[in-house]
Amino acid sequence: MGVVGGGLCVATVLVLGLACVLVGRVAGEGETVHIICHSHDDVGYVKTYEQYYEDQVRFIISSVSDELAKDPELRFIQVETAYFQMWWEDERTTQAQRETIKALAASGQLEFVSGGIVMNDEAVAHYEPVIQQMTEGHLFLLNTVGVVPAFGWQIDPFGASSVTPLLWAASGFNGHVIRRINWEESFALKAAGSEEFLWRGDACAPASPASNVSDIYTHILGLTYSAPHGFNFEHPDAKPATPENLPLLADEFFANVLVRLPWYVDSGHVMVPAGGDFAYTNASLMFRNQSAVVAYLNEHSAAKYRNMTFRFSTVGEYFAAVHASLAASGTRVNQFVDKDFLPYIELPETDWTGFFTSRPSLKAFSRAQDANLRVAEMLYLHAFRAAGSAAQFARLASGRWAQSILQHHDAITGTSKLQVVADYKKHLAEATAAGNALAFDALAHLGLAANVSTSARKGLARPRAGSPVTSAVVVCNSLGWARSDMVAVDFDGVYVDGMSVEVSHARSGAQVAVQLDGECEATGTRPTLWFQAVDVPAAACVTFKIELAVGSGVEPEPVAGCARVPASDGAFTIDNGVVGLKFDASAGVTGVRSADYRGGAWSLLDVELINYASSLGSAYVFRTDIGVVLGGPAALVRSSGELVETVTAVYTVHGKTTVSWRVFHPPAPSADQKRRIDVAVALGPVDATGDGTNVALRFVTDLEANGGFYTDDSGLQYRLRFTEPGSAPSYSYYPAVSGVHVAAWGGGAALGVAVPYTHGAGSPSNGAFEVMVHRRMLQNGWPNAGLGQALNDTTRVHPVFTLVAGNTSRAGVAMRTKLTYLNNNPLALFFGQLPPPELAASATPSILTTSLPEFAHLLTAKVRDGGPGAPIMLRLARLDQCETEGSEERLCIPTAATFGSAASLDERSLTMVLPRAKVSRWSWPAPNPTAEIDAGGLAGDSAVDTECVALSPLEIRAFFLHPGV
Repeated sequence: MGVVGGGLCVATVLVLGLACVLVGRVAGEGETVHIICHSHDDVGYVKTYEQYYEDQVRFIISSVSDELAKDPELRFIQVETAYFQMWWEDERTTQAQRETIKALAASGQLEFVSGGIVMNDEAVAHYEPVIQQMTEGHLFLLNTVGVVPAFGWQIDPFGASSVTPLLWAASGFNGHVIRRINWEESFALKAAGSEEFLWRGDACAPASPASNVSDIYTHILGLTYSAPHGFNFEHPDAKPATPENLPLLADEFFANVLVRLPWYVDSGHVMVPAGGDFAYTNASLMFRNQSAVVAYLNEHSAAKYRNMTFRFSTVGEYFAAVHASLAASGTRVNQFVDKDFLPYIELPETDWTGFFTSRPSLKAFSRAQDANLRVAEMLYLHAFRAAGSAAQFARLASGRWAQSILQHHDAITGTSKLQVVADYKKHLAEATAAGNALAFDALAHLGLAANVSTSARKGLARPRAGSPVTSAVVVCNSLGWARSDMVAVDFDGVYVDGMSVEVSHARSGAQVAVQLDGECEATGTRPTLWFQAVDVPAAACVTFKIELAVGSGVEPEPVAGCARVPASDGAFTIDNGVVGLKFDASAGVTGVRSADYRGGAWSLLDVELINYASSLGSAYVFRTDIGVVLGGPAALVRSSGELVETVTAVYTVHGKTTVSWRVFHPPAPSADQKRRIDVAVALGPVDATGDGTNVALRFVTDLEANGGFYTDDSGLQYRLRFTEPGSAPSYSYYPAVSGVHVAAWGGGAALGVAVPYTHGAGSPSNGAFEVMVHRRMLQNGWPNAGLGQALNDTTRVHPVFTLVAGNTSRAGVAMRTKLTYLNNNPLALFFGQLPPPELAASATPSILTTSLPEFAHLLTAKVRDGGPGAPIMLRLARLDQCETEGSEERLCIPTAATFGSAASLDERSLTMVLPRAKVSRWSWPAPNPTAEIDAGGLAGDSAVDTECVALSPLEIRAFFLHPGV
């Protein structure tokens, strides 16, 4: 996204910058000015990424490389690997051009920074696909150009997550550049001369500001990421450099340098970006004129420009110069930061908190594809890795590409034009279809089912009178924990009045309990079959047999119907002995109880549907005053069965909104399922009025939370938030990537929801939190000038939240964490025919011989490429934070017991491109010299213990797994 990042806010920020000059340090003499030439190439925004490539980016890469080859003094950084990969694989690109790129990269003139497929968003993107897109980009660069990026460049995402430095440090990065942070925070950092600092991504690191393995030296571009005024010679108003105007152009550039200089550590070096959105399409024009200005500055440096040296540079050259200068002079970094920079408030009353929710159907599709891809990766590993399969791997590659593209900061955020959103969805749909096709072939190859489909209507045979049928339901679990979850099968098109249904475990033959829900006109739900998928091993699939019959002599399965609850019924409950909900027939939910929450006693829970009217709202900005409670539901509808009890609140607003509360009665032991309360919402299109409307679901408790609430950074790290007193509600909204909760101050009870995809979340009052479900803008508010469209989103959305009533103990946090991952990765269902007995198998193999411990997450288990016996990329993550009560300093995962006695592990950098032993990170001089730690490498043990993989809180470790079989 470029308009605001380019020039719209420069005047305001420049005023702030000039004010900072008055309070910052006085510029010295002899500094080196590093001019960073770059092009910020959005992977979709106003145009689709394919259109951007054809119209602009392919010319940028070609023309820049041509110019660099002519002049060894020139430099350029390449960021978005999506475009570079398209250029490299373009049949119009010559081998000579590719060789030129290799030579330029080897010489250091062309530097690849960040190196991911996209410049990912940091507010709403989940850390798992972020790692995926970085890995895809790094592997491509290593395999083609032979380079491994060592510096980050995140100059346009709308806010900055504290998970980013954690991931970048684990990737071996030595420095990082960001741009968009809250204007008030930026002003304070400028005034302190601290827009370069050590950023600690791991909140569990030692509290003292000493250098740490998760720290990364970070530079904030204090103004815009575009070239200084007069230095962008592609601008329509730009004048070419001539002998007559060179003094003015040089003076303007020098003035820009003086504004920046006091904001950073006194290293004798200053960075000035020279580029912008899709810049250097005519690289010859740009470099010719910029070189003239640089030559003039250097020629007149002693007389006019304080003996400064001006040079074209790369990000790596800049950070190397700063690092060497600090080491030589003994100067220490001014600032230590152990927080995130969210939300992004660009200017007063422009709260960039709307995009946390914008285009929720796109966010839902993307998260669903994340889960689908995990299953496809697992099935490829089991079915095709040994022999290799180029055709099947191409299907995986399609999914990896689509997943990576969606992490772009104008994609997953919902801040692109409608036709671009449609293009993203098209790629997701193609990737989903490709992953499903791979899964169908893999399940047949493994002998679990034949003629497979993801649709019960297509995959299950429909019985006829006197002709019972038996089919297969394959249940796949991509997580590292064994599961016994309740699953729902859409039986529309399969259900026949009077049918019998039997489901049994193909491995053991044991029959499992079922529940058949009929169609319910009052809630709009279709016939559904529920059964408990018991004993699904970690990282594996199992087959269940489903037998359907109809006709004389058949005992029909009871059908759980639905009925409207009369207002005269007053209070009633649904309860499974562990968790329960209390309702008032007129008001809806009024209470909750859980064995883990306040000793199992009934406690207040009030749930409200809220409308926020928008003022200046846009795809980016949520700006409002007081929310309006829409009142109680028009009706409550109840459905009770042996496995699932559901109460649905029906509202007459926003396309007949329904909120369905489900409590489960699993007959087989399942602590996860017993503690789970699902909250299924169906809402839309939004009834927008005025400038637009935002719709939230508010949960009110009587917990004394001291005004605090918790949301997560990038799905990994929870942080305590507070609502800013006297501010608009939108000012204190945060992204809930995995969830949001409130907790009793000082520890004890906690209540929250796991979210199926990212939503905006806030706390309107003490002990309350809310989740924004949908939004629709009728006006093109700030800063949509560049987008040129209002967020007139008329989709209907169907998020399923998981309500978790628990506590802040280790067990309580473990349950909340696990339920979040179960919500985001539901068991995948495939339907088909049972294979012939000689080919039949009851389950797939697994790379795990046992479930992982609590808090240990199987983050990645997939092949690197499509070759025979391709390396297995394995990542293990620890999910608890150091603040978790009773948290162990080190969590041990037994190697032989988990992966098999013949398995071996080869540790790698996070993106798998380097052996751990070859990763050596720079150590930076921290503000506090006491107990300073040499960064020296990656976090964790220096080598893999043959008996154990040890994980610290929030640590991620990456390996090549060699199964040894």
